[in-house]
Amino acid sequence: MTTQRRDGGAEETPFGKWVRAQDDLDSISECLTVNDVDMMFHKYRIELDGIGPRKVQLMLDLEVKTFDRMPSSDQRQTLFFHHQLLSSTGPLLDSRNGGQASVWHFGFFVLSMSGLHPGEPDPCLMWCRFDEVGKLFPVPISVQSLKEILRFDIRPDTLEPISLRRHHKTQRVEYTETTPLGFVTPRIVKRRS
Repeated sequence: MTTQRRDGGAEETPFGKWVRAQDDLDSISECLTVNDVDMMFHKYRIELDGIGPRKVQLMLDLEVKTFDRMPSSDQRQTLFFHHQLLSSTGPLLDSRNGGQASVWHFGFFVLSMSGLHPGEPDPCLMWCRFDEVGKLFPVPISVQSLKEILRFDIRPDTLEPISLRRHHKTQRVEYTETTPLGFVTPRIVKRRS
């Protein structure tokens, strides 16, 4: 049987209960770890300036730990594998319109708190990010900072303000120029606004 959840009174989904009761999905004999994904945050529209929404979407995945717990070494390894696969920027296929969407996925993060939700019993939370070799680095944050992270007002990886400014438009201008020897040559100039 797959190991039961270790978070005490947390409610298990019906599917989770079913998986954990299956002898042929045993964690030891089948070499399986079973983890649920607590939260996926996806900001699908960025209001940047008077020009209109920026066509970039922001994402992060979050593992929530209560009562000051941290992921076990096995769970941390699984989360780090996901973090490495997910943390990227670039175009992805949009299933709604078949076009491409520019997505910044920041990867997996861990939120550890002393109670069952932020601010209970004290407002100190630990925001944990992975380094390049899979070690988790916790940083104490406030409930307000947590909200700023989840709204993508600040970067979840650096906790610095997020910069989504538009790059200036580049205009390519082509013209011909006569050289001092009388040759006519094409010239290309790039102008940035």
